[in-house]
Amino acid sequence: MTSIDKPIPSRRSPNSPVVSVLMPCYNSAEYLAEAIESILRQSFDSFEFIIVNDGSRDTTPSMLAKYA
Repeated sequence: MTSIDKPIPSRRSPNSPVVSVLMPCYNSAEYLAEAIESILRQSFDSFEFIIVNDGSRDTTPSMLAKYA
């Protein structure tokens, strides 16, 4: 077995997420709750959920604050 064939050891801790879900949003208050709830209802639960607000000027920031 050459060094190329050797598996790379995992540096992931047992509690770290396997998947990162990234959701950008901009003035999306109308659909935001439905989109967030859809991700949270998934049966797979080893994930981190990152929501990036790109300077929304509607009620998106306050809605995100409720989920934080």
